[in-house]
Amino acid sequence: MKKKMLVIEDEKMWQDIIMDHHGEEFEIIQAYSESETIQKFSENPDIAIILMGGSVCIGETTVELIEELRPKFTGIMVGISSSDKTNRLLFVAGCDCVISKRNFELHKIIDAYVSQGKL
Repeated sequence: MKKKMLVIEDEKMWQDIIMDHHGEEFEIIQAYSESETIQKFSENPDIAIILMGGSVCIGETTVELIEELRPKFTGIMVGISSSDKTNRLLFVAGCDCVISKRNFELHKIIDAYVSQGKL
């Protein structure tokens, strides 16, 4: 059975990139809005990928959403933004790790968690 990856991003292009790179190894659950995100968390994903920059995932709204979901979510939460400041906010809000959209190396983060037995 595949592990579940929830991808939270309102831009289809980024959703497609993650699907193309990780669709073979994970069951990809997609959320394009805040309400969809809350609903999709009920599917118990193993990892949640939160991309910042779209109208859904901006600043305080995303930080509040992470703070709300983090206590109930036992999986790995990865924040992704091209802004270092935003990545710091994502980490403080509850993401386990953050990576830059500029160097989009999600596969390295996933490989590290797999090798540690956390995924």
